[in-house]
Amino acid sequence: MSSVARENNLTEIVERKPWLPWMVTIAAAFFLLVGSLSLNMLTPIMSIMLDDFQATTNFGSAMYFMDTFVSAILVIPIGLAINKWGYRKLGYLGYIVLLIAFAWGATAFSANQTSILIIRSLQGVGYVVPPILSIAVVSQWFPEKKRGIPLSIVASMTFIAKSLALQMSKITIPLDSWHGQFAGCFVLTCIGFVLYIIFLKAVPGLNIVGKREKTERAPITEVLKDFKIWLIIIIMVAYTLGQRGFSPFSNLIWVQNCGVSNNRASDIDSIFFLMAIPSGLFFGFILSHFLKKRGKITAIMLTVFFLGMPLAFLLSQTWQAWLFVFIVGMMGGVPQFCQICLPMFSRTPAVVSMALVAYDLIGKYITASIAPFVVSSIQTATGTWIYSAIPIAIAGVVAVIACWILGVRVDKESRIVKENKNK
Repeated sequence: MSSVARENNLTEIVERKPWLPWMVTIAAAFFLLVGSLSLNMLTPIMSIMLDDFQATTNFGSAMYFMDTFVSAILVIPIGLAINKWGYRKLGYLGYIVLLIAFAWGATAFSANQTSILIIRSLQGVGYVVPPILSIAVVSQWFPEKKRGIPLSIVASMTFIAKSLALQMSKITIPLDSWHGQFAGCFVLTCIGFVLYIIFLKAVPGLNIVGKREKTERAPITEVLKDFKIWLIIIIMVAYTLGQRGFSPFSNLIWVQNCGVSNNRASDIDSIFFLMAIPSGLFFGFILSHFLKKRGKITAIMLTVFFLGMPLAFLLSQTWQAWLFVFIVGMMGGVPQFCQICLPMFSRTPAVVSMALVAYDLIGKYITASIAPFVVSSIQTATGTWIYSAIPIAIAGVVAVIACWILGVRVDKESRIVKENKNK
């Protein structure tokens, strides 16, 4: 089906049932939420688990490594499978594996290091599906000029998951220590699975959901030849290095550097991650409506974030932490920016899926696998978190350069589109 025919088909369906795209958005958002919980649930229980296992921060890095390493291995096959078999079957696979992993972690049978690493591997299998599936589905249900806000909402689920994991731990830890955190995630995943089944069943008749179009092919090599895709990947690599290097140990850092309690550290983290939600919506609004200078405006916002992120390892006072949370956090909608830009530069749904594969593989999973080790190795060697800021700062400078190159290209293409419409 051509892009024009697809647009006409979508317009016809949405005119009859305007609620359909938002039903899909809700289902996709909740799927990414529970998937992201598996990735971020360890932050508030990290110190408890390390004490129980009598392990160093390097074992904490290993727990994060297993999750993202498995996702990195599977992301290309999953992307190909989505284009071949459709979204629904892969969504069922992701949910079932996540349910198994959370249920196992909630039992006493997980109380050893080997079991935890196996569980984290299963979580990697479950998590690899929703980032590709959720963004790909939603991008197909909305035209480009209306795509920014719904994509921002879906992409923001990663930040909501981080804050939810932190706040949920205040209930789950008193109930059953770190096992309670797994039990809480299991309950939320059950709810998400039900919503996924109900909401996606409510949208029959649109052939781009759940069924492949046999005429479309998008080899990964086609995507990797696109310079703009590589700029987006570079930006995400720097973001992931900073976030995944910081977030697993963020509670420890706030406690040790700023002298706050673990619960107060969770509050600081929650606000920091939640600030990225309005940031992402702002990115979506700018990219959808400020066509003339959207590249430069977003480049300025991203510059503030990437130059500010290394400060997280240097702060020593509570008021400094809160200032960092509100200023840097408000510019932290980097994933939303990237995931809005990817469909913008992809000509078909199949290309979107493969672009997301390359983006997730390099920008998220590979980088996320090594990021905690970068930080924990420096902390273990020096006994302080301060020097961990160095690699984050270097990556941030590279990202700023990429942001401005991409921003100029976005503005240039926007002018071309506007000129063509005026002819």
